[in-house]
Amino acid sequence: MHIECISTGDDLPAFLTNPENAGEDAPAFLKYPQGATLFAKDGEEKLADAKRLTRAPGILTLSGVPVIK
Repeated sequence: MHIECISTGDDLPAFLTNPENAGEDAPAFLKYPQGATLFAKDGEEKLADAKRLTRAPGILTLSGVPVIK
């Protein structure tokens, strides 16, 4: 990732370390590695290993990910 920040303030280095932990309680994205196990509902509506793995790493927007209860 590349971020460009232009500021005349002296606190920019501290700001970039995210001292307030912004986004940690309510993340907007889900990052997954290559080879992550995929799950699907079984006949009893429980999540079970689908015997498949992700082919590549990726990032999903959480708002587009369905919630399974």
